[in-house]
Order: sequence, then C-alpha cells, then structure tokens
Amino acid sequence: TPDAGYEVVTSNVGGSCPTGSIINNFTRYRTGQIKDDCNVDLQFSLKPVVTPSVHSTDDNGSISPSVATPVYTNDTQVFNLTPTNSSYEALDDISDITCPNPVFSGPQNTILTVGPVVADCDVEVHFTAKPSYTVNSSVSGGNGTISPSGDSSVQKWDTQTFTLTPGSSSYVASSVTGDCPAGTLTYNPGDNTSTYVTGEIMGNCSVIAHFSEQTVTVNSSVTGGNGTVTPQGDTDFPEGGTAQFTLNPATGYIANLVSDNCGAGGSFNGDNTTYTTANLSGACSVVFEFIPLTYTLTVDFQPSSGGVYSGDDIYDPEIVCGPLAVWLVGEGAIDEEVCTYTYNHGHSVTITAVEDVLPIVTYIDDAQWSGVACADGDTCTFSITGNTTVTVTTP
Repeated sequence: TPDAGYEVVTSNVGGSCPTGSIINNFTRYRTGQIKDDCNVDLQFSLKPVVTPSVHSTDDNGSISPSVATPVYTNDTQVFNLTPTNSSYEALDDISDITCPNPVFSGPQNTILTVGPVVADCDVEVHFTAKPSYTVNSSVSGGNGTISPSGDSSVQKWDTQTFTLTPGSSSYVASSVTGDCPAGTLTYNPGDNTSTYVTGEIMGNCSVIAHFSEQTVTVNSSVTGGNGTVTPQGDTDFPEGGTAQFTLNPATGYIANLVSDNCGAGGSFNGDNTTYTTANLSGACSVVFEFIPLTYTLTVDFQPSSGGVYSGDDIYDPEIVCGPLAVWLVGEGAIDEEVCTYTYNHGHSVTITAVEDVLPIVTYIDDAQWSGVACADGDTCTFSITGNTTVTVTTP
C-alpha cells in the first residue's frame, strides 16, 4: 500500500522469490511458484505530477477549481460546476475535454470527474440556458380532475406539481401513469385531494391521473339459523356511504340485531327485512339473529244474555282468566271478562271453558267460539299465526 502521492515501481521488484506480477490495479503483487524460503523487495516512488488545464467559455457559470491544478499520475480530478442561476445548466458536452473518461454527475450535472489522469490535458466546460419541455396532464376514466390540466411548460431538471381532486368523497386518486420521470403521489386527508410531484423533467412527457372508488369491507353473518342475510360474508361498500342488508327470515321469525360495530345509527326498516348501517369509515361487521314472532291472544268471555249465570257455588260470581281456560266461579250477575296471553308464532293453543262448581269442575260443553274455526263445545284448539281475538259465548 503506497503512501499518498507514491506508487509501486513495477519495473523494479526484487528479492529471491520467483518472479511474479503486479495485480489488482497495482495494489497486490503475486509471486511465482514458491519452492523454498524467499523474500520480495518492492520499491515505491513519487508519482509524476500532471496538470489539467481548466476553462469556462462563458459567463453563465463557473468551475472549481478554476485554474490548472497538479494531479498525481493515475489519480482522478473532481470539478464542481455552478450555473449563474437556475435558468442555466452545465452542458454535458465532452467534445472540448481532452482529459480521459469525463463523467458528469450530481444534481443537474454539477459535478465533473476526469481520470485516471496520466498526462497534461484540458477541461473546457460550457454553460447554456436550460431548455423548456411540455408536460401534458390528463385524467383516465373520469371521476376526478387534475390541475394544471393540459400542456404545461417546464424547464429541464425542474419538477412539476399537480393537484388531483376526486369527483366525490367516495373516490381518491389511486395512481399516476404516463412517461414523465416517476414522482411521488401524496394523499391529503384534510380535503381528500392528492398531490403529485414528477421527477426531474428531461423531455416532453405526459402525466395521467387515475381515480378509484374507496371501499371498506363489511362482514355480515347470522347466528342461530332460521333465516339468511344478503349479502353475506365480506362485501366491499363505498367508504363514507352506508351498507344495506336484506334479511330473509324463515316463516314465523323476525330479524334482530346482535351486534354492529360499524358505528352508531344503524337501523331496520318497518318490518325488519332491511338493515342499513351508519356511514362507513373503516372495516366493520354486523351480526344478526332470527327470533320467533310473538303475538297476542285475546279471549273475550261473554256470559249468557243478561249477564246471569246460574251455578250452585256459594261464592260471589266472577270470571277468572286461568292458563288456557276461562273459569266461571259463583252465581248471579257476571260481567264480561277479557283475558290476554302471549305466544310465539306457530304455537298450538287449546282454550277450555270450565265451570267451577264446588266440589265438581264441569266443562261448558255448549260454549260457542268465534274469531277462530272451532265448533261449539268446551274446547277450542288452533295455531297462533298473528294477533288473534277469540270470543267465547255461553248459551
């Protein structure tokens, strides 16, 4: 490893080892085949100095270093190029550069590297006004706008900024295509717009904005059976809108909400066959169940004409609403009595008219029934399919 400014003297490698060669860009020496103890003698010497001549041909920029600067042989030389203002650039023209391997790099070609330099040479750099290019912007598929729209004039190396505005709150700028250098798309949650900044413009090119509907996933399910929900499972709905589900109960059942974490405000329609969530802001779920419909059975007992029933009981006359029966107790004047019961849909009900005359319970076998299809007799059996009123009359 030579010190700075020195190099290996490749023509004068001595020692007793078999002759070898310098490799890896003069950083390693490989001997011949070793057969016995030996030694290698390497010599280092000062590198020769060469001097690139530096020129800037106009007043539109500067180069640094700006004067001829000595460089050790086989070293590189780096120059910084500074345009007078942002309207100019260093022209990557190497026709007036005689130093070997000139390479422009850095932001907007502001760095020039030459070398390895092996002899005196010239560096002449030109600055020129940046050209302007046309950037055409448009929207594919509608559902939003881009601003500025159409053709815009942009200087070389500059970027162009666009504002993408969706047509409604459920849409968002999803991507940008075109042949301009790739840039950065940034969403602005405050107003649902997006900002797109191109890469550095190097020629005429295009920017095409795309908008897509924003959706959230709502999972719907039923627990316990006895009906279905449509749609069921994971379904995508527009973000900011509501999700609507159709409930399909089995006969005698009605939908009921078990849980809804989509937000407060979800509701059924009048007969619980449709459920609508609150406005959606993120993925959520709704769970339904189907419960039996419940109906009211009203039994209206009307005593014989004049409200008098003759029995042998010593107690005051009255009518008692017993479970699945209408009891007559006592004798004398008896007022009309209405009994009410609650049953699930499809429940089979048997009503019995009974006279309680101590010590014997007697069935009123000539009772008359209306409101349901029952023949005269002491019992009436039917199924509950809705709110029902049954009138029992004694002759």
